[in-house]
Amino acid sequence: MAVEWDDFFDIVKLYAAMYKKTIDFNYSVDQGTLNAMDTLRSDVDTSDELRQLIVEGDGYKSMNDTKKANYVALLNQYLVGDGAIAIQSSDTTATNVAGDVVTFMTRDSETVLSNNISEAITYSRSGDGTAAVVTNQQARTDTITCTCTTAQVAGNDMVFSVRSKRVGSLGTITGNTPFSDTNTGLTSITVSDGSLGNEWAVSDVITIEITSNDVSVLLSMFRDSYNVLLPNTASSPTISNDDIEVVSTFPTTGLYDGRQVILGSVSYVYDLATTSWVQFCPS
Repeated sequence: MAVEWDDFFDIVKLYAAMYKKTIDFNYSVDQGTLNAMDTLRSDVDTSDELRQLIVEGDGYKSMNDTKKANYVALLNQYLVGDGAIAIQSSDTTATNVAGDVVTFMTRDSETVLSNNISEAITYSRSGDGTAAVVTNQQARTDTITCTCTTAQVAGNDMVFSVRSKRVGSLGTITGNTPFSDTNTGLTSITVSDGSLGNEWAVSDVITIEITSNDVSVLLSMFRDSYNVLLPNTASSPTISNDDIEVVSTFPTTGLYDGRQVILGSVSYVYDLATTSWVQFCPS
């Protein structure tokens, strides 16, 4: 019996879409705090206002995090119950069922949209060594700071401490040896030697800015909650990745086979074969 993936993910999206929106809102609160720091930190007279804004923002995020956890708990209940039955999994924990989702989607050639990621490296240093970074779909918006704790000298590799703004300390990098961290989506960071006489010195800093655009709420939730990646493609997903959008006219951009919208209280799906919107009739 084939898995009805659209039916399964229509239910998952009830939790995933709201989960993603709480994350986006928390990012907005963080941005507001950064703007407040830029505006108020130079004026001693406004330090109380800045402190109050930070406390208020932290309280707002804490409340959102509780709600976000509630959506994960609801998805856990679904995965170990009707969800496991729907995808024909015999596992009894949400994490294991999530793993089966990935395995069975791959088997059935099902995909969602991918996470678009870019990285930028800046240096604060005396030497001329270089760094290279490779990320994967697991990566999220983050700032990775690598600080030299052992200088590079002849016959001795430099050592850098590695810290993620999102998750804290990640460990250390030994010069010229690739460093990886699965929780942050870092496939590798490699720090290469500087030229003799102009090598890395203690307190030299490498800053890696990771920009992540989660275009799939499904990818985001499974990645963040279960540390697994749904099969993905950037151009032609087979699973609609977001909650169904309510529109006043049919979209003319961002079209892919299976995209759904609601227009005039009627659900429509985009049919790539005929390049037209047709009324959606679930099986």
